[in-house]
Amino acid sequence: MKLYKLLLITFFAISATAQNDSQLEFIISNTNVSKLHSLKNEVDSYQVENRDKAFAIARQLNMPVIITNQDGSFDELMGVSDNGSLLYYTVHNVDAARSTRTNTLHNGGLLNLDIEGQGMTMHVWDGGPVRISHREFGPSRASIGDNATQLNGNSFHATHVSGTTVARGVDPLAKGMAPQAEVISYDWSSDYSEMIGAAANGALISNHSYGFRAASLDDEIFGKYIQNSQIIDEICFNAPYYLPVISAGNDGNDDSSNSTPLFNNPQFDKLSGNSTSKNPLIVANAQDANIGNDGSFISGVINSGSSEGPTDDLRVKPDITGNGTGLYSSFDGSDNDYNSISGTSMSAPNVAGSILLLQQLYSELNGVFMRSATAKGLVLHTAEDIGLPGPDAVTGWGYMNTMDAANTVLNDKLSSRIVERTINNGETHTFTVKSNSLSTLKASLSWTDPAGTINSGGINDNTPALMNDLDIRISQSGNNFFPWKLTGVNSNGVGDNLVDNFERIDVDNPSGTYTISITHKGTLVNPQQYTLIVTGEQNDFAVRAQNRLIEVCNNDSPVINLEFLTDQNFSGNVNLSVNNLPQGANAVFSSNSFSSSGSGTLTITNLNNVVTGFYNLDIIADDGFQTVETEITLRVLSSNFNPITGLTVSGNPQSTPIPVRIIWDENINAQSYDVEISPSNSFSRPFIQSTSLNNSYVEISNQLVPSNSYYVRVKPKNQCGEGTWTVFQFTTFDCTDYDDSITTPISIPDNDNVGIENSININDPANPIIDKLTVSINSNHEYAGDLVFTLITPAGNEIQLNTTDSCDSENIDVTFDDGGSDLICNLTSPAYRGLVRPVEPLSSVTGLNINGNWTLKVQDLGPQDLGVLNSWKLTFCTAVPLSNTDTSIVDFELYPNPAQTIVYLRSEDFNLEEANINIYDIHGKVIKKSPRILNNKDIAINVADLSPGFYLLSISKNGFFKTHKLIIK
Repeated sequence: MKLYKLLLITFFAISATAQNDSQLEFIISNTNVSKLHSLKNEVDSYQVENRDKAFAIARQLNMPVIITNQDGSFDELMGVSDNGSLLYYTVHNVDAARSTRTNTLHNGGLLNLDIEGQGMTMHVWDGGPVRISHREFGPSRASIGDNATQLNGNSFHATHVSGTTVARGVDPLAKGMAPQAEVISYDWSSDYSEMIGAAANGALISNHSYGFRAASLDDEIFGKYIQNSQIIDEICFNAPYYLPVISAGNDGNDDSSNSTPLFNNPQFDKLSGNSTSKNPLIVANAQDANIGNDGSFISGVINSGSSEGPTDDLRVKPDITGNGTGLYSSFDGSDNDYNSISGTSMSAPNVAGSILLLQQLYSELNGVFMRSATAKGLVLHTAEDIGLPGPDAVTGWGYMNTMDAANTVLNDKLSSRIVERTINNGETHTFTVKSNSLSTLKASLSWTDPAGTINSGGINDNTPALMNDLDIRISQSGNNFFPWKLTGVNSNGVGDNLVDNFERIDVDNPSGTYTISITHKGTLVNPQQYTLIVTGEQNDFAVRAQNRLIEVCNNDSPVINLEFLTDQNFSGNVNLSVNNLPQGANAVFSSNSFSSSGSGTLTITNLNNVVTGFYNLDIIADDGFQTVETEITLRVLSSNFNPITGLTVSGNPQSTPIPVRIIWDENINAQSYDVEISPSNSFSRPFIQSTSLNNSYVEISNQLVPSNSYYVRVKPKNQCGEGTWTVFQFTTFDCTDYDDSITTPISIPDNDNVGIENSININDPANPIIDKLTVSINSNHEYAGDLVFTLITPAGNEIQLNTTDSCDSENIDVTFDDGGSDLICNLTSPAYRGLVRPVEPLSSVTGLNINGNWTLKVQDLGPQDLGVLNSWKLTFCTAVPLSNTDTSIVDFELYPNPAQTIVYLRSEDFNLEEANINIYDIHGKVIKKSPRILNNKDIAINVADLSPGFYLLSISKNGFFKTHKLIIK
């Protein structure tokens, strides 16, 4: 066996760099952002409707929305399955890093690297927010990705999980897998929607240490491909660089929840929901592995509590095993709190953090990140077998071996190969490999499969979820070698695999040269990207490129640095060529051949007439006996841009809600876009300037106020130059509040279908037309889940705002808004709070006249609880005609900011006495008007009654306009 131990010295230097703009833009450009946005809308609707249905069923069955566990954590009702099972989410390190050999990549590790997550980001979804102030995340490496900032009963879990991934090692025993990476924390309530957003913006790895509560599931759900499984697969397929890492669950010792398991074996078939998806990585939990000082694996055993697979169609699930037993990590009690806990919740971040380092290593060697199928395939290909030989339904492909995975990356094109390709209908791809005759020759095929069809069959229906059935075979002199597959819950074999989107062939005691072929069955749903990984081969020579992503202007001739590597006994001559050059371009090598190790260059010339876009080139090295390929991606850019097309705002340009999403068609020649918003079409003083790496939209969430016209302009840019501005005009909503006439709280009769009614009569001489409506309600009630609110329009039409559920917390303080979030039962008062989405859309009144009698009906449909309606109000937003008149800008001083009780305004050149001065919340609603005038240049506003948070203060008068962000602390 020929070893290339000098590789790290002779090859291009590895340096710790961040995920740079070019890499991020490349990921986003290869992500189906428009499909993800469409999917987000579908997912939002599905989760709301499904959760409402679940709450109604829970109420009928007298089941709780929140189940508090003995350790203080809680399970939360998230939905209902097609067969009526209530779906509860339940929450499912030095020894950990050693067990998976992740520490070998760290500074001072066995591989002589310094890969610790520098510039990388981990995304963590969990049952509560992370304690971001913990010293292991200090000073600013942890942040909140949504609005969930209040620590809760699951925050210990989220903090521990996040520490396992990125704790910096203030306490050395708690050092995370990627101790210099950042972490973004999200609550699980809107996980799918938030995952879509993160993936659309270039996320690589996320961790999900939670899943369905087994005890509440119907037998049919175990192992089944359901809508949750499909959603995860759809996200992954449209974001081919994004890999969710999901814990398998902790039901390994529960042999009773599934009374009809596969093959009638109660020790198996315990996975559900996200864990039965095809594309994410599902992680089992093992005890500490025994690792030698040289990184060799001595022994390791599974934790009996780890949930076993497989899926109903006998896919290998879980995929991989990590260390999740007795992990010591950060805890949420204080900023220096730690604890040791066990579970697949801990093994998943052990694996996720390790993969983040592999992505960093790959990027620093190649200039690009791995596709998620490559990252997943690399982990499974190099796993350490600890169960049955080959894959099994307990440990998957075995214990994660980060060191071997890293070596596979480091020795790519020498003793291993990592090939990313796309196969089209009817194609066969072949590769010739020469074994090293000493170690097992392994070849694996991995791909991110399109989302499957939801399995509508009964219990244990084995209909495959696989859509594109790719196949890998190895052959030599008429002998064919087949991939592994499961043949039962506790048995495996080799043969034609019809269900997995990862296949691996192991050839023991290899000798000589073999042919690897990649084919497919039937008709592909789409051209399918795949990754081939090979280890145990031996190449006499190799060519490696310093950067596999080359972005160049068409008037330039890029020079690509190459490294030539040869075995010390190689005596041949290697000829170089390039395949798949864009039409009209030429390839010029500094030398067309090489016979020994060294360096050279490849120059691409004559790009002037090449069409802008991406081109996948292959550098071919051939000595007449062996061929080695090196793939690079060439992006050709031009200083000549086509104008931006499709520029608009989401919704009606004459009545745009805040925040505003500005969208446009992708420009293939753009690396980024400049976006400016101004009240003037001259853009002399734009008050919003943004550079968007996203190829299709940018969202503006503050600094805009209702009832104002704005101009937006977008300009494409790249390293060669920039295009021209494209301009579009829009107007934000004009919103007015109408309060009830309640002087004292109105009692709500208990367990009464009739309920109470209270009306607001509106008589506006201007006869405004409704473009948006929200309903705000404040009520004290002992059992919030018993109440149903219905809005009755002047025409007598009823709009039901919510349904009953099993929420047993007190009080309600909500605003029903079609753009709100799911209605969630909070453990503390008020039970329902914030901006929530109604059961029936309020948009049904769009286009109607505002005038008339509006009535709120309140019903208490449950027994033995009392409450009152304190107040309610309607907020009507109307469209404002677009105006050709620019809005001018005036400067003013706002102080103190942040403020607590009083905030002052001062303007040296503007009389404030007759100005319209309003404070808005972040949703564009007027919170406060009519401040106290001190003199014509000074104003004082009492803000003591405002809750801490962000607000907008605006001044307008006679066409003059200015907005300033206000912070209340």
